[in-house]
Amino acid sequence: MPLSNDLALLTIEQLFSANSHYVIPIYQRNYAWGAQEIEQLIRDIADAAEAPEYRKEGKYFLGSLVVYVRDNTGSAHHGAAIYETIDGQQRHTTLSILVAYLKKVAHYSARDLTSLHLNLDFDSRPKSARTLHNLFQQSHSNDPEESSMRRLPL
Repeated sequence: MPLSNDLALLTIEQLFSANSHYVIPIYQRNYAWGAQEIEQLIRDIADAAEAPEYRKEGKYFLGSLVVYVRDNTGSAHHGAAIYETIDGQQRHTTLSILVAYLKKVAHYSARDLTSLHLNLDFDSRPKSARTLHNLFQQSHSNDPEESSMRRLPL
């Protein structure tokens, strides 16, 4: 399959669209961000939101997400493009957890977050997938979960 160097700038709404699905392959390390990295990401976003350039243009670059388009033949994600994440999974996972947090704890109105969907999954890591799903659904399970995702300083 030929390599493509296509670049696309995505909004948060596009990143968390129901029309795309991202998969963290088994060769990627487990989710490992701790308080320091998460707080830095949140601080960067907050600082950017207060910057005159952001207020003028309404845009902020969160970082890169490098993906490979997977064949979705026989996939359970009907009609969604499936992307294997090569780089950026720590940031994408953290953003997914933050969206779940905003939906649950910060009590953002449904109107503000209805367009954001959980579209991140993990190959061969059912605990990680289950934890992220439970965070988005605001539920708990008696099945084992990924503790690093549940102990975030939020």
